[in-house]
Amino acid sequence: MSTLKNRTAEILRNTAETQITLKLDLDGKGTAFVDTGIGFLDHMLTLFARHGNFDLEVTCKGDLNVDFHHSTEDIGICLGMAFSQALGNMSGITRYGNIILPMDEALILCAADISGRSYLSYELSIPAEKVGTFDTELTEEFFLAFTRKAGMTLHLRQLAGTNSHHIIEGAFKAFGRTMKQAVAILQPHIEAGQSSTPGKSGKVLIATVKGDVHDIGKNIVGVVMACNNYEVIDMGVMVPPEQIVRKAIEEKVDIIGLSGLITPSLEEMVNVVREME
Repeated sequence: MSTLKNRTAEILRNTAETQITLKLDLDGKGTAFVDTGIGFLDHMLTLFARHGNFDLEVTCKGDLNVDFHHSTEDIGICLGMAFSQALGNMSGITRYGNIILPMDEALILCAADISGRSYLSYELSIPAEKVGTFDTELTEEFFLAFTRKAGMTLHLRQLAGTNSHHIIEGAFKAFGRTMKQAVAILQPHIEAGQSSTPGKSGKVLIATVKGDVHDIGKNIVGVVMACNNYEVIDMGVMVPPEQIVRKAIEEKVDIIGLSGLITPSLEEMVNVVREME
């Protein structure tokens, strides 16, 4: 079972046409070992892994004596299954990803939504029927198979390009970078009183040494900090500086507001107490 700490998958799929083993690590280093028997597809999958920072191993024995259709489609199926397995319930991820990627004269837009709903919008106009021995129409078959099994929406759109190799390569590179964004792990959900910055308390302390502008300062600080999910600790008016500092240390606050002015100078306040001592 996949977790946020172990986002890996292994797929074994055997049919009358293909025998495929595929391993995927979403948090890898972009290392790929791909042997599908289709040189151009090997190249594309290697680029996908590299640009997505995924570790990917694929071996496929297919009926290449017939054509490349079954192998290409079934590898797309297995890769989609692997993403679904590695993501588990899909919680804690960014979900969305997008890029506009240039590949020489080609320009490719790719956008993804890991939503649990399968949909492919494919608008690549590849002029050649083949790149090497690869049938270029199989590019769409690959992505269609992937989205169906991954349970996600994928948009691929060609904004420019005349070279068939560049168009397809741009699509796979864009696909890798888009998926890298979409599967990235989010920071823990920010609740009230928590900061979005790791290691912070999410608290701000306000106090007024002199009793002239406390209400104005409290209102300003309260609104600003509440909008940023900070818990506001109000110490009131005429508070001795050493008491402010001790409270700030006790609560481990991120910010101290004095006389209605926000300052991050906890260290400065500590120095004041040291001087008083």
